[in-house]
Amino acid sequence: MAQSPTTAPARSGFRSTLRNRFFQRLWLAQILSQTVQNATNYGSIVLLAQVSHSSTAVGGVIIAFSLPAVLFGVPAGVLVDRMDKRLILWVSNGLRAVASFGFVVAILSDSHNYLLIYLLTFLISVIGQFFGPAEGTAIPLLVGEGDLVPALSLFNVTFSVSQALGFIILGPLIVLGMPTVSFPIGTAVLTLTSIHWLFLFIGCTYLICAFLTWSIPRDTLIGARNPNSQATGQRIGNVWHGVVEAWTFVRHNRPLFIAVLQLTLGGSVITIISMIAPSFSDQFMHRPAALAGIVFVPAGLGLISGSVLMPRIIERLGLKISEGVGVVGVSGCTVLLTLCHWFAVRMDPANWPNDPLYLLAVVVTIFCLGLSLDLITLPAQTELQRRSPDWIKGRVLALQMMFLNAAAIPIILVVGSAADTMGLPVAMNLIAISVITLGLGSIYLAEQPAGFFSHLLRPKAAARQPVLPEDGPSFKGAQSNPLPRVLSHDHESAPAATRTPSGAINRQTPTR
Repeated sequence: MAQSPTTAPARSGFRSTLRNRFFQRLWLAQILSQTVQNATNYGSIVLLAQVSHSSTAVGGVIIAFSLPAVLFGVPAGVLVDRMDKRLILWVSNGLRAVASFGFVVAILSDSHNYLLIYLLTFLISVIGQFFGPAEGTAIPLLVGEGDLVPALSLFNVTFSVSQALGFIILGPLIVLGMPTVSFPIGTAVLTLTSIHWLFLFIGCTYLICAFLTWSIPRDTLIGARNPNSQATGQRIGNVWHGVVEAWTFVRHNRPLFIAVLQLTLGGSVITIISMIAPSFSDQFMHRPAALAGIVFVPAGLGLISGSVLMPRIIERLGLKISEGVGVVGVSGCTVLLTLCHWFAVRMDPANWPNDPLYLLAVVVTIFCLGLSLDLITLPAQTELQRRSPDWIKGRVLALQMMFLNAAAIPIILVVGSAADTMGLPVAMNLIAISVITLGLGSIYLAEQPAGFFSHLLRPKAAARQPVLPEDGPSFKGAQSNPLPRVLSHDHESAPAATRTPSGAINRQTPTR
C-alpha cells in the first residue's frame, strides 16, 4: 500500500519534496499569486503617484493593505482551521481575480477616485488573510516530517523571488512596456493604458492559481482536528473564542511564542527596507528614487541564497545559534552600510557615488543583510510549524501575521519620522540597535525557565498559576474551563521536545 505524504518515511532534500505532485501545484500557485500580489502593490503605488503626486496618498495604499491583517488576521485563521482548506485556497484566488478586474473598471470610470482604489486594495488584502493561513497549513499536510524544512525553504525562496519578479520585473515591465490601445465601441472609445493591462494580467494569473489549488485532492488537505471543536453551525458565531484560544495556546507555549516574535521582527526589517529604499537610493547612492527597486535585488538574492543553504546551516549550528548569528548579522550589516557611506564621502567628496569599491561594498553588505534575515526567519518558521498542531496551526499563522502588520503601521510612522528629522544614517543605526536588542532579548527569554517566562506574561496571576512545562501549557485539574482542557489534550498528545547543546530539536514520545 502506498503511503501518504504525512506517513511516508522521513526524507530530506529538495528533490524528494519536488517529486510530490500536489506540493508542486501548491508551490506553483504560491509563486504566481505572490508575484502578482507584489505586482499589485507596485501598480497601486504607481497609480496613486501618477494621479495624486502625494506621498500621503501613496502611504494610504500601504495602510489599506496592512490594516486587514490586524483586524481580520486571527479570525480568518480560526475559520481556516475549521473549514475546507482546499475550498479556501481556490475560492480566495478566484475572488482576488474578481477584485483585480475591479481595479480595471475603477480606473476606467474615475482614476482619481482614491477611496475606491483604497477599498479594492483593502478587499484583496482581506481575502489574502484567508489564503495565507490555508497555504501555510497545507504545507505540512502535503509533505512528510523529513521534507518540512526543504519545503519551507522552497516557499521562502519563492517568497523572495516573487518580490523581485513582481515589484522589480513584472510590474515595471508591463507598466513601462505595454502600449496604450483604443477599442471603438459604438460611438464610444475604450482606451486601455499600461496600468489597465497590468491589472488584467494580474486577474488572469489569479484564475490560474484558483485552478491549480482546485486540482489538489480534498482528502490530502485534511489534518488532525481539535477533538473539542464545535458543530459546524456554531463555528462562525464562536470566532472570538477561537481567537482567544489561539492567543492562549501561543502564550503558554514559550518556544512558539518566541518564534512568533522573531518572525515579526524579521518581517518588520523587510518592511523597513521597503520603506527606506527610495531615500537610501537617493542619499547613499545618488540615484533617482524611481530606481529604488535596485536595492531589493542584492537583498532578494541574499534571501534566496540563504533559503537554499538554511537546511545545512541549521543542521550544523542548531536553531538558537542560527538565530543569534542572524540577529547580529542584520544589525552589523545595517551599521556597516552607514559606515561605508561615511568613509566614502570623506575619502572622495566629489565622486563617491561612482566609486566602484564603495558600490561593491554596498551591494555585498545588502546581500549579507538578506542572508542574515533568513537566519532569523527560517528557524523561527520551522519552530512554529513543529509546535503548532494541525487543529490550531492556521490560527497561529494568522496571529503571527496580525502581529507583523500591527507592528508595521507604527514602524512606518516612527522610522519615517526619524529619517526625515535626524537623517537616514541615524535612523538606520537606531534600527540596528533595536534589532540586536529585541533579537538577542528573545533568544535570552527562550532559554529562561518556564516559570520566569510565565511570570513576565502574567505577573499578577503568576502565584496562582502552575509552572508551565517548556513545550507548552499544563492545565490538569482545571476542569471548569473548556479552553484549558483543549490545550491540555494537545499538550499530552504531542511529543516532548528537548534541545541538544547545539540547539537541535530531539523529540521523544512520552510514555502513557
